[in-house]
Amino acid sequence: DTGEDLLDSKIDKTSMAVVTEVFKPINGYMPDAYQKRLVLSANGKNVITFYYTKDTENAYYVITHWVQNIEGDGYDDYSEYRSIQAFGKIGDTISEEPLTITGFHYTRGETSGEITAAGLKLDLYYDRNTYPLTVQYLEYGTNTQLDDPYTTADEYRVGKQVSATAKDIKGYKLVGEQTKVKTISEPKESNVITFYYIEEEVTISYVAIEAGYGTVSLPLEKLKAKTGTASGSTPTAKPRYKFVGWYTDEECTKPVDPSWIDSNNKLVPQQVDGLNVSATYYAKFVENLGDLTIKKNGCSEIDENQTFLFRLQGLDEGVNDHIDMVVTIHGNGSVTIKDLFVGNYSVTELTDWSFRYKPDAVTKNVNVTTTGLELTFNNDRSLLWWLDGSNYKVNLFKQGN
Repeated sequence: DTGEDLLDSKIDKTSMAVVTEVFKPINGYMPDAYQKRLVLSANGKNVITFYYTKDTENAYYVITHWVQNIEGDGYDDYSEYRSIQAFGKIGDTISEEPLTITGFHYTRGETSGEITAAGLKLDLYYDRNTYPLTVQYLEYGTNTQLDDPYTTADEYRVGKQVSATAKDIKGYKLVGEQTKVKTISEPKESNVITFYYIEEEVTISYVAIEAGYGTVSLPLEKLKAKTGTASGSTPTAKPRYKFVGWYTDEECTKPVDPSWIDSNNKLVPQQVDGLNVSATYYAKFVENLGDLTIKKNGCSEIDENQTFLFRLQGLDEGVNDHIDMVVTIHGNGSVTIKDLFVGNYSVTELTDWSFRYKPDAVTKNVNVTTTGLELTFNNDRSLLWWLDGSNYKVNLFKQGN
């Protein structure tokens, strides 16, 4: 009513758009408000005025609940959560029960006090609950644990954003982002970052190097890198050819681990360091060849240049039936026919040419193998004359007659 200044004015400079001021307690006086706010103007006067009325019976009191910020330390690390502004009789006792605030717990501050002529101020402080972060690695769709989870040694305040980065897991690929962020919250069990993975798929190819020489039972298979089991592939040589081995390179210089191959030459790739790996395996086939040596025994020394003819014929249809040749042996010699397809053959001595000799068998059947074969014809000189009896005459001429 008088306009008398009870306290010195305070002058501040600020760039804020809105300012809030709390009254200053003065014994024996009651302010017209606990606090006042002002929207600042660039032009004109920016003034906040508190008016006091004499009152020796009542005084203002305020109860403020303060919650801890996500970051920071000390008493400045708190923000106002709720306040109660009222007046009461001087000498009265005011009490306040701590609040239940999700994510916080009451830590300190007076919960009761007596109103004095200067008023009463009660401040109650609440700290944020802190929890660690758990990171886990699961298979997508099955939730199978692929690697050990870990829990951070540090604990973080509720509301804090914490990030984690996925790890590489052999045989699996990550689904989604490499880095995930979790806001720490209630309840404790919810503070989990889960990275999901799907099992990689590998491709195994089986290739016959010479397609015209042989085939493989399974040219391609796809299987899971970790849990898959290879079916494998069996090579089959075509007629006139043979399988010689499995290799890891197209040049067929690096043989496959022999423990992966069974008695039927079936290749079943095994895991390496617990994983199936994409690879190509090469089946090598070659012509199945052998040598045949024909020997002649029984030729008389007087006929050292006697020529013997032998006819070689292949007997296996589709394999060596195109073989039909005549070879020559002089005297007790031999001849070697190289690189014949393995199989059955007949060898016939052409006795019309060497009619004076009789073989132990005119035709012999043999089986040529990759190790080669030696065949012997034994002959007897059964005819002493070149001509038959009707053209033969003993020379009876004697010298001196």
